[in-house]
Amino acid sequence: MVRLPCKTRFRIHEPLEEYRASCPYILITVAGEHPHPIPFPQKTPPAIRSEIFRLLDSFGEELLELTPDKFRQHPLVESFLRQRFPANVHRL
Repeated sequence: MVRLPCKTRFRIHEPLEEYRASCPYILITVAGEHPHPIPFPQKTPPAIRSEIFRLLDSFGEELLELTPDKFRQHPLVESFLRQRFPANVHRL
């Protein structure tokens, strides 16, 4: 990994949990020139993390036997992805 000097500042504003139903958006502000590709996030956003854990809970005992490939191909995961990302159904 190479450290790149960057003076750009990103600020991410998420609504508090109790306000997410009325405002499901995240505001990202950027200040300064950004001369290199945007870095990937280092933490999973809390809302997505909660959805993933709910999905994992729905597997029950079956979760113990799943490999990553079986998980990706499982009907519960496919159904979840179709509901969550209806515009990308053709990519599953």
